Order: sequence, then structure tokens, then C-alpha cells
Amino acid sequence: MELQKRFEEFVRAKNLFSKGDLILLAVSGGVDSVVMAELFHRSKFKFGIAHCNFQLRAEESEADEQFVKNLAEKYGVPIFSTGFNTAEVAKENRLTIQETARNLRYEWFAELLEKNNFQCIATAHHLNDSIETFFINLLRGTGVAGLRGIKPIHEDRKTIRPMLFARKAELESYAIEEKISFRLDHSNETDLYFRNRIRHHLMPVLLQLNPQFEMIMERTMTNLAFAEGIVDEKIFSDFLIGYNENDENASLIIQQKDLLKSKFPLELFMAIVQPYGFNFSQVEDVWNAQTSGKHVFSDGYIITSDREKFILTRRKLSDALPQSIAEEAEHFSVPGLSLGLRSDKSAGALTLKLEDKNLFTLDKGKLTFPLTLRKWVEGDYFFPLGMKGRKKLSDFLTDLKVSRPDKEKTYVLLSGADIICVLGHRIDERYKVTGDTKEIYTIGLLSNE
Repeated sequence: MELQKRFEEFVRAKNLFSKGDLILLAVSGGVDSVVMAELFHRSKFKFGIAHCNFQLRAEESEADEQFVKNLAEKYGVPIFSTGFNTAEVAKENRLTIQETARNLRYEWFAELLEKNNFQCIATAHHLNDSIETFFINLLRGTGVAGLRGIKPIHEDRKTIRPMLFARKAELESYAIEEKISFRLDHSNETDLYFRNRIRHHLMPVLLQLNPQFEMIMERTMTNLAFAEGIVDEKIFSDFLIGYNENDENASLIIQQKDLLKSKFPLELFMAIVQPYGFNFSQVEDVWNAQTSGKHVFSDGYIITSDREKFILTRRKLSDALPQSIAEEAEHFSVPGLSLGLRSDKSAGALTLKLEDKNLFTLDKGKLTFPLTLRKWVEGDYFFPLGMKGRKKLSDFLTDLKVSRPDKEKTYVLLSGADIICVLGHRIDERYKVTGDTKEIYTIGLLSNE
């Protein structure tokens, strides 16, 4: 079956989209995404094109962008392009280039879908990408979900991968046979990235051992996806039916005796709660708890051990509601936290016996009152004192090895939208006292229990 027919059959079989849907294609200019665009065009599907210029390869990046714009003009379809200073953003957030590029493009794709009449975004991931993902996850440690490769449809149904039916070599052959021009990304030829090392060194050996390796892997990953589906159905019917995770007052009660009916009770427990953001070490901790009341936390949920059962609940956000602190305030308290505050023309200190980690001095001239006090939330970031770039607060606390219960008690102080102090830990570099400071604002953390 020729590539176009297989493509159309895959779209129908996986129910990726309907004939009249408008699909946004993520096109880099490389062979995979250019062939995808050609197949959409020849199949007479409605589509537009989105291109991200990550500004990582100087003139080549600019040439890629122009190539994709010309491609959109050739097809007579809408074109959306944007540029990112990826290296700078990666440095500020202390992330890898790959992580940063992925975050930037998917955030932008989401904006395009929201503002325009597109059904979903299509990426050009192919079978070899899926096989590489299998081995990346295998080498890092994973469960069944990590071994079934890349899904044709993301859980939120906003991202589809209509090229998973094809091998990389097939796409390259199709482009040559049909005289389709495309751009080469020479960074793919290096071993800088983990995926590239698997692609360049592991895959050729496996193909040499068995030339049918790619087709065998496709069947294996299909079998694993089937096994994952059976497990999910069993979990839903036995444990999750009737549980509404969108109800913030709902709770899921998991009886230990029901788990013990399985040959793998701990692993079954993990499979139930993993979608709510828990990892294996957390699940093991609460499973082995000798007394009731043991808690483990994910970003949005809590598991509590209670005698012979476990209770999954949503984390309450009421204790994270912001509180205003007026400029003239000398003391401020919320449940579990008490602050002493003062302004001074010189460094001074509160007349309290405080450890250094509980005493913070800021340049008052840079502050905007009233200040805001609240508990930290996922997505917060600041510029830690002594560091040049910004850092996610979740990563900052993890690097300090702050325990989960202590993370739950961590408050931040804000001036406007900026976090100026992570109480008990660090101030923001931008608000530190300098030789130009005329007035100092001192914060004393009196209690945090």
C-alpha cells in the first residue's frame, strides 16, 4: 500500500480527526514534517502550518523559517511563525535546550489553537521516534505506560501524531521519489542528546541483529498498549468508578484488603494513584506506614494512610489564598506563621533571637506596598540570591532537599507579581541590599509550625 493510502487509513483507523476538521501542522522544515504536510495536501485535508524558530543555528534557523513560509504559500494555507531566544530562556530556567524548546513550542501551539479555529495540532513523530522513546524510558526505568511508545492521540486530544505508521526510511524514500525538497538539521547528526545516541548507536546494532526489528517493535508496543488498556479498565471498574476527580471535595477510598487480592498489591496501588502525580517512592512510603495519618503529596493531591485504607483527596487551596501586608505593619500572622517587620535607615536587626535563615533584609526602595503573603504554588519562580537566572521554586526546594511536609508549609512574600522572599530559605537577588540602598526592610520569621 503506498504511503498516502496508509496515511489516510491510519487517520481513519485511529479516528484522529474528521474530514472537515481544520488541523494545525507543526512543520520544522525537516523531511518528517514536510512529508506530513504533503500527505495532508494530497489527501485534501484542511490544514494550516505553524513554525517555531528556536534561534539555535543562526542563518540556518532563518533559512528554515523562510522555507516553511514558502511551503505554506505553495499550498495556499495559513502560516503562523514565531521566534524564541531558546538558549537564554533555558539558562534563566536552568533547563536543557530540549526541555525549553518543547515547553516553548507547546505553549505557543496551545495559544494558536485557542485563538484560531483549529481542531488540534499534528506533529510528525514517526515509528522510529516511538521506538526510541521505548528505549529511553526503558533505560531510565518505567512501567507499561512508558513502554508502549508514543500515543497517536494525546490524552487531552489537542495533539495528534498521524505519522506513527511510517518508518523514517520510508519518509526519506518518499521525499526522494516525489522530488520533495526539505531542510537538513545538522544538530541531529551529533551525539549531544541522549535520543541521538540511541538513534546513532543502539538502533543500527538492533537492525543488524534483525532487519525486521522495527516491525517487531511496532507489534510489541501495540501489545503493550493493549496490556495497559486492560490494566486501566480493571482499575477503573474495581477502584475508580464513581470517583469524580474534578470535585475538590471528593475522596477516593482504597481498601488495603482489596489491593491484597492482587499478586502485586503495591504495584496495583501505584497504578491507581500514578495518574494523580505520585511516584513509586511516595507510594511505598505510605504503604509501609506503621501508623495512621501518614501523608504524601503530589502537586494537586494528598494520599493519607488511615488504618487499613488509603484516602486520596484533592489538596485544598484555601490556605494558599493571598494576604496583604501594609507598609506600616510591624507584626503579621496567619495560622502557623508569624512575622516581625521593620524599616530602618541602617542594617539593624530585630530584637529577637533568630537564626540567620529566619532573618531577611531587602532594599525597601524597590518594594511596592502592600506586600502579598501566600503559600507557594506550582509554577512559581524567582531569582535566588547568588544566582544569575530565574529558577522554578519547586526545583529550588527540591535542590535544598526540603521534605514534602515542609514544602506544604512554605510561604512566599511578593512585591507586585515578583516573589521577593521564600520565607525560611532565600530572598530574591533583585531585591537584595546594596551599597545604593537608602532604607532596609527587615523580615523576621518568628514561627512556621
